[in-house]
Amino acid sequence: SAVIENKLLSQAVLESMIGAHGVSPAAKQSLATRLSELFNEVGDANN
Repeated sequence: SAVIENKLLSQAVLESMIGAHGVSPAAKQSLATRLSELFNEVGDANN
């Protein structure tokens, strides 16, 4: 896993993956799955 600390760079990376002209539907699905897992982990840690 990786952390992008530069806000503009992270926005550009996300836009390239999930924007109107994103790389692929599979990349969008992969990102959605990873974000869901991350949010669940954070939610579990806060409970």
